[in-house]
Amino acid sequence: MTITIRRVLFAILGLLACTAYVWQQIRHFNVEATAFAALVAIFAVFAISAALYDWIRKDPCIGSMLFGLGFITIYGATLNVISYFGLTIAGPRIDDFLASVDRAMGVDWPALMTFMANHPASNLVMYYVYRASTWQTLIFIIILGRSDRARTVEQLCLTLVLCGILTIGTWILFPSFGAIAVYGLPPSIAGHLPIVVDQNYAHRLVNLLANGPGLISPLTIKGLVGFPSFHTAQAVIIAWYARRAGVLFYPFLIFNSLTILSTPIQGGHHVIDVIGGIAAAAFTIWLATIIANRVTITATRKEVVPALAAAS
Repeated sequence: MTITIRRVLFAILGLLACTAYVWQQIRHFNVEATAFAALVAIFAVFAISAALYDWIRKDPCIGSMLFGLGFITIYGATLNVISYFGLTIAGPRIDDFLASVDRAMGVDWPALMTFMANHPASNLVMYYVYRASTWQTLIFIIILGRSDRARTVEQLCLTLVLCGILTIGTWILFPSFGAIAVYGLPPSIAGHLPIVVDQNYAHRLVNLLANGPGLISPLTIKGLVGFPSFHTAQAVIIAWYARRAGVLFYPFLIFNSLTILSTPIQGGHHVIDVIGGIAAAAFTIWLATIIANRVTITATRKEVVPALAAAS
């Protein structure tokens, strides 16, 4: 059987699902199974539709796009559930250390937030950019998948899932919740500074670490990871693959540059979280490229050998 990137993605997804299932059976977490089953069903519909477009309609572009949309839906939910399980084995919290690294680099996070409170228009742009960044992957897959004969969508999915595993694994070992969980915001600033991750949000995350995950629903769980910032990593990854989207590369580059700039402000992150996110993105882009190239070489050899045998 020829190995393809899609089969690699199925294998990774199966490994994640088995990990979540075994962990659930051992620790008996309170998981909303109905919601998770609904997401699995959605993924199955997309995966079957993708196979039909590949085999019957002979349209690999739409097939790749449909598979990518389904994969993004289920992999994110699975990794988020695993991150909630990880709350029960998380290592020592490192927010104070990360804050000290920021200060050593000359970053004054409270002063940064005061500056943004005095520039409400700029802050509002960052607010909407940060919120919209959650959905851009789906939009990007739809745009890219319309002419994706090189299976770029599937390589993008591989990079994102590898990055998700890396960031969540790092976070479980060394949990953190960002600068806002260290400094907070004075009422005079908080009242004039709309931000996505506010103080109440940060306090809820810290309480989850202290008291356990409680009810876990893949439809309502919050992003836990502080360092490295997955928001930043995702922005870098999308911008990287947008190079193959023609003139649309430039809007994606601008949007994701703003996403990275907004992360310490709207996401309440330490600046070192952003640097860590960039490093995580670079590493997983490199790793996914190696895997994709190896898969392509192996598949090509399997196709060439029978052809040479038939010719001889």
